[in-house]
Amino acid sequence: MEHVRGTAASGPKAAQLAIDLGSDPGLSERAVAEDSATGSYAAWSTEEIVRLHFVLLDDLRRLAEAETPLEERFELLEWVFTEQERELAPFSFGTCVRVVFRTCDPDDVREELRRLTLDWLRDAVTRFPAWLGERILRDPQWAADELHRNPQWINEALLRQVREPDLFGAPPRDASMR
Repeated sequence: MEHVRGTAASGPKAAQLAIDLGSDPGLSERAVAEDSATGSYAAWSTEEIVRLHFVLLDDLRRLAEAETPLEERFELLEWVFTEQERELAPFSFGTCVRVVFRTCDPDDVREELRRLTLDWLRDAVTRFPAWLGERILRDPQWAADELHRNPQWINEALLRQVREPDLFGAPPRDASMR
């Protein structure tokens, strides 16, 4: 007997995912929304649940990729280093590590990621002007907060710097840059 869990979608089938990880999301959302309205449910197999946990963990590879936007990096790091009370929540970093790598301690993985994070952030800010990169490295929480507040914050700050350059190359005096 296969172990299954339910989620909103069409009638239960052992190998059906409510969210088809390999298809066009626009196509699956419509069907899920229609079936959810009728109150029917699809079953998720244990294998599918483990696969979803693995997909979440696989996103961490984006931390090391040069083209990953800074905002996405901060979101991934916030997921990894979340509050302790969320540690056992479904799909938390700790839960994903325990489900996918049963014998691996999430805290050990966090420590390894913590060691690598500064290098990844240094690589991420190399494309910014020195004044901005130094400011982000000095206070990454400030940068994460600014990006959460306004995802276009960096682009706007760089545009202001181009429009109103300082003759001596000083960083902008804008309050959001302090």
